[in-house]
Amino acid sequence: MPNPVLIIHGVANHTREPFEASVAQLQKDLDAKKKDHWKLIPVFWGDLGGQSQDISDCLPALKDGDWTVRSEAADDMLPTPVRGDLGSGRLTNRARAEILVSGGGPAVRSARSQSDLLDIVSEALSETRVLQHIDNPEALAGLREAVLAAANSAEKDDAGKAPTSGDEEEVRTFTTSGSEPETFETRGAINDVVRRVVKGVDDMLGKMLGNDLGVLNQRLRAGLAVPFSLFFGDIIVYQNKKDEIQQRIWDKVDEHAPGYGTKAQPIQMISHSLGGLVVFDALLRPENDPKRLHLITWTTFGSQPAFFHIIDPRSGLSVYKHGEKVRLPDTLGKWTNLWDTMDILAFTAGTAFELHDGSAPTDIPVQDPLSLILEEKLWTHSIYWHTEELMNALLSTLV
Repeated sequence: MPNPVLIIHGVANHTREPFEASVAQLQKDLDAKKKDHWKLIPVFWGDLGGQSQDISDCLPALKDGDWTVRSEAADDMLPTPVRGDLGSGRLTNRARAEILVSGGGPAVRSARSQSDLLDIVSEALSETRVLQHIDNPEALAGLREAVLAAANSAEKDDAGKAPTSGDEEEVRTFTTSGSEPETFETRGAINDVVRRVVKGVDDMLGKMLGNDLGVLNQRLRAGLAVPFSLFFGDIIVYQNKKDEIQQRIWDKVDEHAPGYGTKAQPIQMISHSLGGLVVFDALLRPENDPKRLHLITWTTFGSQPAFFHIIDPRSGLSVYKHGEKVRLPDTLGKWTNLWDTMDILAFTAGTAFELHDGSAPTDIPVQDPLSLILEEKLWTHSIYWHTEELMNALLSTLV
């Protein structure tokens, strides 16, 4: 009679057929190595998992360079400053204005005119969405030419006016020449022109950065929202349905391998993803609990027992501290753990745990070719099933 091996899935398996098809293929692959030596018993619990089909309804949407909620109503627009790599936003608007006005290049020759222009630019920056969050001098320098050109343009438009009497608001010509500029009543004109230039540049940056970075942000969020919601959704559901989900293990034992899974007759198990946590918690149930699971061998891939124990220590185990591995009970004999180097939901086991005999679980990295990573759209959490590493791990772990 083939040795029974339970196999339990993880997150993102809410439909029975695909999971059982993967188990059937894995069974076929094992039979090609050792005919009728093992009998894989699928444990399906995905119908109890979290729901994610409408998760996109709570994601922000990007429309015409602005972020908005899904209703897309005019009063729902949620403008947000774009930082990117343009700076940390720690400068004051006055400091930014100084970079724009006197940070090199075309200079303002008059102290009075420079002071007025600094005031104008500083006030204009305070009304921007993007520019007031940029503190990179090189990025700001790109605006300097436009600001000074606008100021000079306004001065030239008023060139025909008579000089002021001295008691009215005045600004001197902004010039790169060495000649002494005339004084004109141009502050009002310069104020309007400079503000329009600053606003125009700010609007342009907002559209460019908002759309480019926003679209990227939106695509990343939309692309990863469902996988992550499946992961965290199933975790949330599992916390409320631990006993019900663990019972699926015993239902399959009773159906296909009566008497197995006990201390007297431990069973073998394979776990993917969150299925590893389901089994891990079943191994840690109280000693007098008839649902306390006992395993001869355990193979996990893309799984998180160490991650969850470090965050939230499981009952009956010591708290993990760096350099002090957590001793596991004798409910587990041998543990082989596979983790993909590109799988953000996979964690090592031997670095945090040791088995009851003092040995460490065996960790095996899975490295994917770039073509496979791109094919899976960077979501490598489910690519273990038919990898050579998994087959080799099973052949060396299962008895």
